[in-house]
Amino acid sequence: MLSFLKNKNIRLYVILYFFITIILLSQSLFNYLGYEFSAIIGLFSFFTSSLITYKIVFIENEKKNFFDSIILSIKINLLLLLIPLLLSILNSIFVKNCSFIHGLLFFILIPVVTVIFSVSLSTFVYSFFNKYKRIILLIIFLLIIIFSFLEYYINPQLFIYNPLIGFFPGLMYDEELSITSSLIIYRFYIIIISILLLSFAYIFYQIDSNVKYKIKIYKLKHTLKKPLTIFLLLIIFFFHFFSNELGITSSKRYIISKLGSEYQTEHFNIYYSSSNINTTNLKEISNLSEFYLTKISKELKVNFKSKIDLFIYPTPQEKNNLIGAKYTLIAKPWLKQIHINQNSIDEALKHELVHIIASDFGIPILKVGVSAYIIEGLAMAIEWQWGYRTLHEYSSSIIKFLPQVNIDKIFSTYGFISNNPNIAYVLSGSFIKYLIEYYGVDKVKSLYSTGKYYELFGKNKDNLISEWKKYLLTYHNFEEDSVITFYTFKRPSMFQKVCFRTIANLNEKAYNELQNKNYDKAIELYKESILLSNNFTAKNGLIIALFKKGEYNKVIKISQQFLSDNSQNIYHIPLRIYRADAFMIKAYTEKNPIYYDSAYQECNMVFKYHISENLDFNSRLRMTIINDEKNRENMIKYFAENNDESLKMLYLYEIIYYDNYNLSNLILAKILFNKNQYEKSLDYLKKINDSNLSNFFLYEKYYLYGFCLLKSYQFLEAKEMFKKAILYLSNESLINQTNEYIDFCDFMINKQNSK
Repeated sequence: MLSFLKNKNIRLYVILYFFITIILLSQSLFNYLGYEFSAIIGLFSFFTSSLITYKIVFIENEKKNFFDSIILSIKINLLLLLIPLLLSILNSIFVKNCSFIHGLLFFILIPVVTVIFSVSLSTFVYSFFNKYKRIILLIIFLLIIIFSFLEYYINPQLFIYNPLIGFFPGLMYDEELSITSSLIIYRFYIIIISILLLSFAYIFYQIDSNVKYKIKIYKLKHTLKKPLTIFLLLIIFFFHFFSNELGITSSKRYIISKLGSEYQTEHFNIYYSSSNINTTNLKEISNLSEFYLTKISKELKVNFKSKIDLFIYPTPQEKNNLIGAKYTLIAKPWLKQIHINQNSIDEALKHELVHIIASDFGIPILKVGVSAYIIEGLAMAIEWQWGYRTLHEYSSSIIKFLPQVNIDKIFSTYGFISNNPNIAYVLSGSFIKYLIEYYGVDKVKSLYSTGKYYELFGKNKDNLISEWKKYLLTYHNFEEDSVITFYTFKRPSMFQKVCFRTIANLNEKAYNELQNKNYDKAIELYKESILLSNNFTAKNGLIIALFKKGEYNKVIKISQQFLSDNSQNIYHIPLRIYRADAFMIKAYTEKNPIYYDSAYQECNMVFKYHISENLDFNSRLRMTIINDEKNRENMIKYFAENNDESLKMLYLYEIIYYDNYNLSNLILAKILFNKNQYEKSLDYLKKINDSNLSNFFLYEKYYLYGFCLLKSYQFLEAKEMFKKAILYLSNESLINQTNEYIDFCDFMINKQNSK
């Protein structure tokens, strides 16, 4: 079976496969049997297969037993694929592969099918063309690549299906990546094309090579009449006609038809699902879109006139089905398109709009910046709302507390992509913001399309980076800044994670079970994920599932084990909220007040670090309640009820009825606001007595008050409430965020007055 190794040319390919595989296995993301590894091997196998086929079919066995030669070529090429397959399996001793079967299926669907396609295509080319055969094959290869990029460029989709590498999920894709029915169908389609190419090649193979092309094509006439050929051609026609439905392509027209509804404003075509977005929601989205467009255009000094297509997907899964990548929110500036999930509008719309508006001064054709860090840096700089600190504050902390971060390396396309995305985005945003603040937006716009630092700023990039770093040193960092820096930024990128695809899929399944209140199944899946990879996402999910199930002793015991792990304890800070609730419930059920002290300490450990607005609110809320001996036992009923939202609200109504407790009013107002019951929310906000509240909760009250009025289209009154909320703030990021809502109120007041 291995007699083919006697051929010195084949031995050369063996060596090439060996070295290519060794190089791949030494690189993160490619060092185990998975999609990325299979895709690169598939691309390499296309070339080796075509060259080996030429040698076997047209030189060594010329005019001898065509199909035996083809089978021999396929066998040899498949045997060569054993080299990367076996080496990747051997490498699993050193690099954990949590899903060998999944990786093996990728290997079968990508390089194995690519070998069959390459042998068939090269045989067709070598038998049909009289001259320049290899050049023509190379041209076909380039055309396949060009066609794939054109498909990405013309259509909204992120993914590309390709004969060489099976499929490409896009430049930005989620950690989850599974084998889909679309991929299986597509590879089956490639095999059908391969069969047809071989059948045509067989006809040409029997004809003298000097015969004119016209005669060769005429000889196909008989083959095209055969029932099997007709059947295969019909399958190919069916595949192309229904490629959208099969998930292979996704045209703009198809996506619009699937979403079902359309709404137009002055600058936007909004495509959405009416089953998820009602008229009121749509009006809010359109107003926010126009506001951001006006604000960004002013900041960038752009007179933006084009219409923007805004696609709003009802669920991440629907987005994944239509364009790929559940959670990756994207803009295609050259198409003036934004693709966003409905639940991510507030957090992502402004950022993606910057990409679209920046297309006015982007490089030709693609309409983007010259480098990834400049593209995303500009969007972050203009958005300026990210997390619980400003970008400058975060960047200052990164420089001080994470000295191992190679900042200079991040300011390149490869360095930006390969780094932790949070670090890359924040540092790039801070750097570009600094350039705008000190050198003006016009120079930054020119930088966006040229990348020429010295010509624009009179200084090279390194000097400007040093200048920016010195500026960041003017920010003072405190103890809590080190914790929030580690919590937010000291996380592995997908290049550094173990079994990250398998873990992402498991955690997603567990989360869905948790949302569906299947707590036992969620616990089982999270435990499986933890066993495969000691990941904090699964650990946090496990504690939440145990809490929801009412296993309070386990919550306390297991979370303590997680918090004792010094390598990850910082990522488990949110678990302290669940520990606090478990302690409070034990204090109430066991009538042991000492547990209140434990609960308070847990909350204090969260609050002192100020990691996020949500964690600050939940920890401060519990600390205040614990100190209120009069009301805390009644409030514990609210925290202890995990599954019945109406029952939780009933407890709050009861407390308010008997005592009009301030925090019950605030919590109930928040719940009603989230249910879009703004008038009722306002009723409970009005019951709150300011004199009994700290500044922290006064901000929460007036911020929520302003939002209720804003949602009720009372913009003048909302503006005053937001102004009042700012009086109780010291956090610069929250001040900026609240000021933006004041700007929105002004925008809407002017809009109303202009009618």
